[in-house]
Amino acid sequence: MTYLFFDIECANSFGGIGKICSFGYVLCQEAEDGSGFTVLETDDILMNPQAPFDWYLFKPGSKCRLSYSKEEYRSRPPFSAFYQRIQDLLSADDRRVIGFGCRNDVAAIVSESLRYQLPLPRLAVYDIHPLLEQFYESQGGLGAFVEKLGID
Repeated sequence: MTYLFFDIECANSFGGIGKICSFGYVLCQEAEDGSGFTVLETDDILMNPQAPFDWYLFKPGSKCRLSYSKEEYRSRPPFSAFYQRIQDLLSADDRRVIGFGCRNDVAAIVSESLRYQLPLPRLAVYDIHPLLEQFYESQGGLGAFVEKLGID
């Protein structure tokens, strides 16, 4: 069994439609003895959103700040160039796809597929955010749960 943990960053979500500029992921394989995971692959696929960036994504001290410059994103091909790779990652046999608060991420993948007139991807994603909130009987973002779990 393999597990794909992913997160998406968008240049903007004007009109409720996310324009993806980054698809970051970690692909892991479950240890045969159930003791944990082995990282098989990790990447941050940068792409040109072919859309304006929200002003706050590059503002110093912003809570939601992008990791690369506008120029870096703009120098990359658009989502359509990475569609098949992302689809293959999300839909491989014997794979579980996991995100944290990933409703908007899934919506962005769907809206980008529609925007570039590509087939809608086949995917099933497990969102661990509500499970963690229920288990710990508290609300919080990813940073809070990473701290609770003692992981980096």
